[in-house]
Amino acid sequence: MRADSDHQNDEKRPLLHFLPPEDTTATAASSDAENGETDKAKQHQRQLQHYHSMVMQHQHAPLLLMQQHRIQQERLFILQQERQHQQLRRIVLSVCTALLVAAVLCWPLVLSSSTTMSRDDFPFWRIRNERQGQEEEKTSAKLRSQTTIHVQHSTSTVSNQEKIGKASKHLNKDSSQSNPIPPANQVATSGIATPSDGGTSSHTMKPKISAFPSFLDFNNDPIEVSYNAQALELNSTSVLLLGGSMHPTRAGSKASWEYALDEAAHNGLNLITIYVFWGAHQPFANSTLDWTLPFSRELLPPQRAHGGDQWDLADAITSCAARGLFVHIRLGPYVCAEYSMGGIPEWIPAVYPNIRMRRMDPDWLRLMEDFVKSATLYLTDHQLWAHQGGPIIMAQVENELGEEDTGFMKAANNNDDENETRETRGTSEIQDYADWCGDLVQRVAPKQIVWTMCNGLVADNTILTYNGDWTSVSWLHEQHQRGRVQVDQPAMWTEDEQGFQIWGERPDRPTDYFWGMAARDVSKNALRWIARQGLHLNYYMWWGGYNRDRTAGAGIMNAYASDAVLCPSGERRQPKFGHLGGMHQVLTSIAHLLTAPLESLPVIPKPVEVLNATDGTWGIVGDTNVAFTYSHVSRGPHTKPEREDASVPREAIFVENNGEDTVVVRLPTSTNESNKIVFTMNPFSVMVLVDGIVVFGSATIGPEISGFARTTQTNYVSLLDW
Repeated sequence: MRADSDHQNDEKRPLLHFLPPEDTTATAASSDAENGETDKAKQHQRQLQHYHSMVMQHQHAPLLLMQQHRIQQERLFILQQERQHQQLRRIVLSVCTALLVAAVLCWPLVLSSSTTMSRDDFPFWRIRNERQGQEEEKTSAKLRSQTTIHVQHSTSTVSNQEKIGKASKHLNKDSSQSNPIPPANQVATSGIATPSDGGTSSHTMKPKISAFPSFLDFNNDPIEVSYNAQALELNSTSVLLLGGSMHPTRAGSKASWEYALDEAAHNGLNLITIYVFWGAHQPFANSTLDWTLPFSRELLPPQRAHGGDQWDLADAITSCAARGLFVHIRLGPYVCAEYSMGGIPEWIPAVYPNIRMRRMDPDWLRLMEDFVKSATLYLTDHQLWAHQGGPIIMAQVENELGEEDTGFMKAANNNDDENETRETRGTSEIQDYADWCGDLVQRVAPKQIVWTMCNGLVADNTILTYNGDWTSVSWLHEQHQRGRVQVDQPAMWTEDEQGFQIWGERPDRPTDYFWGMAARDVSKNALRWIARQGLHLNYYMWWGGYNRDRTAGAGIMNAYASDAVLCPSGERRQPKFGHLGGMHQVLTSIAHLLTAPLESLPVIPKPVEVLNATDGTWGIVGDTNVAFTYSHVSRGPHTKPEREDASVPREAIFVENNGEDTVVVRLPTSTNESNKIVFTMNPFSVMVLVDGIVVFGSATIGPEISGFARTTQTNYVSLLDW
């Protein structure tokens, strides 16, 4: 293709210009003359060749011009598009700049507006710096108020301070009993009138704590957790706790976890107990702890579309808080739970082949301390402890460390382990390890935490709790005789075990269906425990979920705790779900009677009269049929309602038939002394009477309850996103 200058010359040249230019002909003629070629034939031949080339050149000229024109049009179109894009970019940049300038100029107005969103719109998380600012403002206001009182009301101030000081000393002297007089540092928030400027009084009432509280009742404020011989105390108020165990590691998706939490709150629970599986959060040696839940780390996009985003342990706990559920976190690091190696990472014995786990072994103590320290620091950083305004009211270290008559104790203390000798084991006993656990949590965890150790040896600074099934009453009696439970510690049942069954084994009690423990037995055991002032009850399990990969313990299927109140799939196990829900409704209605201060523990039952079917006479036969009565009439003014309200129960009676026969019993009540109540009881059953009316029977399986008011938008399909 020729240059553009050649095209321009062609446009000026005639279309049929056959003869060559004069200068070209002259040049050719001179060349022939120099060479001596004068032959006309050769000259004619050259002219024909030149003619032919010019003809060919002019034949292609129109096509070349058309192609050049098309290329120029394309170039013009591209230039126009680029100009339009540049103009559009300038417009967008101008608009964004204007919006940014407007936002900067209007931001002070937005901050000063009174229509901003309230923190009450958020169920759990609060802006912590705002709370700190409020506390500082309260402190400043209190100081100003005290200064004003000192100047304007010196006489009344001295008198009030003396009264408050005496009340504070009395409260500190006997902290195990509920005292209506608050300490001096809580006067401003406890309903005591404090004079302010101008001689007026300002009343700031502290929210009243229910005997069956919800976490939402505390409005994310710090909670002081303590205990006495009767019950756990929240802000110095004894409370009833009904809980259920659930494991986030076995939940799969967050939607499944939250659905099970909704069902727990719907059924009347106010506590969730959570095991932490160390091996699930640190599966490899020399790796950092990963607090995300294992299954959520490899979610596929379709699963994320169904609420399967990544979530971690803190998310699981905050989901409990959003539903008003307190949390008992059980760190282990050994937790059993029918989990591979009881939750201990499998790499530990591989990396440390000579390690003696759960003993006074230096390697084990170092690894365990690192884990417990990291776990407590993680929960502290997320502000999940009760003293930080979070839902965790208790924590547990170790798990089922063993008792005197167990093989574990014999192996530890009597050197029955064939792999150990006195030289390798040393002189330490298993109690030394339990004491070390208690010392560990005091060193690495916040001081305000209440710690538990279950079903075995404990440290002095931890509460001994019970794991088991129908032997809870005998355990309660034995531990009381040993001087701890219901002496300086409350009775706590951390694992009301039901929902499991060894393959082929048959239940030893009548059952509604084949799996595990019947609804009538679960409710009977729970009522016998609560009647004896066991004000902490936790079902193990409430919902089992699924084991994944190779995490299931020996003999355990992927579906964990198939007979729990909720099936692994999330469906309600009936009639257990409805039967226990009805029992929870009754217990929460009489919680104010159960948690009232007692003169002494344990509670002594009274025998009841039984009808002799042979001669029709009434009499007391042994201690098979007994009753426990809780009434504000017999227990003083502590449980008397603030106002006479027919809807507030005034008396509750637990009647037990611990025999194998059906009996007819009669008993008087404080609200109906003229006429005695007569009713029939099934074998191995408990009945609850409220104000002289039978409201619940453990052996009476009735229709399903409507449940506590609760709505949920979770779809059953989300439970299968694993």
